[in-house]
Amino acid sequence: MTTQSTQITPDQLKAAVDAAAAHFSLIRKKYPKLDAYAVLSIHGAQTGIRSSPGEIIKELPSVVVDSDEKTKFKSLFKKLQDKDITEEEKKKCTKECELLSKKFLYQSTAFIELRFGHLDYDLIDQLRTDDLVNRELTPQTKASIRIVLGTVACFLI
Repeated sequence: MTTQSTQITPDQLKAAVDAAAAHFSLIRKKYPKLDAYAVLSIHGAQTGIRSSPGEIIKELPSVVVDSDEKTKFKSLFKKLQDKDITEEEKKKCTKECELLSKKFLYQSTAFIELRFGHLDYDLIDQLRTDDLVNRELTPQTKASIRIVLGTVACFLI
């Protein structure tokens, strides 16, 4: 795991997410009773690590670097939500969104964190100090349930 530039391509994001998912599977093996899932987070917002570009724009827009492509995508994505849009317009907008999203740049400083379906505080305490977790980014206090695996950049190979 190495640190890269703060802006990464969609292919680099996918590679980092794949590496983070593999890392998370190691945690799941070590802690089989863990009821958690991984998210991308930045500035208090989050989205699933496997979210589509549309979900990312909707739930975590700050992870996408501001650009003309992002602005156009947001406009087209909003149009796609319109109930009166025709099937032909929907196909055209979807295709254009796909093309635009391939030009996105993403913030590699976003965190990959765990969210819990069930809070097992003893298990969270064990995770907090585990070598599989980024202990510098994870608050080392029992008052916090925040578990950070690392930044997106950490998972670029």
